[in-house]
Order: sequence, then structure tokens, then C-alpha cells
Amino acid sequence: MIVTTRHRMQAREALINWHRKTRPLVPKCGAKTRAGHPCGIIALKNGRCWRHGGRTGKGYNWHRLRWPKDGPAAELKLQRKLAVREKTAKERAARIAAMTPEERERHESWQRTHRSGPPAARAEKRRQREQNADIAAVVAKERLPVPASIELQIEIDALERRLAAVAGANINIFD
Repeated sequence: MIVTTRHRMQAREALINWHRKTRPLVPKCGAKTRAGHPCGIIALKNGRCWRHGGRTGKGYNWHRLRWPKDGPAAELKLQRKLAVREKTAKERAARIAAMTPEERERHESWQRTHRSGPPAARAEKRRQREQNADIAAVVAKERLPVPASIELQIEIDALERRLAAVAGANINIFD
């Protein structure tokens, strides 16, 4: 296709119209920039722009390293990412080593209670823990026997009586 001056003018006009009419209506990122102003870059699906976390993985992959696409600089980019990751791990280890025993205990307890993963999965696990605690409190308070455990206990008693009868009579129960 031959691109003429007319085509360029149409494209330019379309871009100008989009920037004037449509772009102000598109959701913006809103994260604070270094200057303290809200970011005006168009937001991705998760509400942030590509600079402020819009490309971050979702669900269980949010913390995984994104490997660079194939290309001439892919290997260099990969080496930089790995170097940054190693540097961050060393800094974290140094920070933990410099903690007092009380600070370290607080840090470890926080790590135990704040597991990683998607918020929905963490909320579901929290809800299950609360339900289990409520059920355990009711059972401990009222000491009510659970019907399934009663049935199992009846079967255990019957089998023990049968075993005692067999042991007393020296009868082979597998005949």
C-alpha cells in the first residue's frame, strides 16, 4: 500500500480526535509519581499503568519473575533481572541478620500470618480457619458427641467383642 500525504493527514486527524475526545474519558493509573502528582498514563485491566504495576502477574503468579521475550537484548535483560534478584535477596538476608531477637521473632510471626498468594484465596483460608475455630469452641463448650463418631465407636465395640469371642474360642475368623 502506498502511503500518501492524504493518508498521513487522516491518521494525524484521527489521533488528534482520539487525544481530544476519547483519551480524557479512559481510566488513568492514578498512582503517585515521584513529583507527587497522580499518574496520567492509561490504566491496564488491573487499574495501574505499565509503570506502576499494571503488568504484574495475577493469582499465584504475582511474585514470579517475568522472563524477557526473545530478541537481541533478551539475554542481557535476563542477566540484569537475575542480578537484581540476587542483590535483593542479599539485602533481605543482611536486614534479617541485623535484627534483634525480638524484631526477628516479630518479623517471623508476621511472615507466618501473612502468607503470599491472591487475596481471594487468603480470605477463603481465613474464613475457613475462623469457621473451624467457631466449631471447635462450640464442640468443646457443649461436649456434644458427633453422630459419625458414635457410629464408629459402636462398630469398634462390636469388632472388639467379636475379637474377644474369637480369641477365647480359638476360632479362625477368616474361614
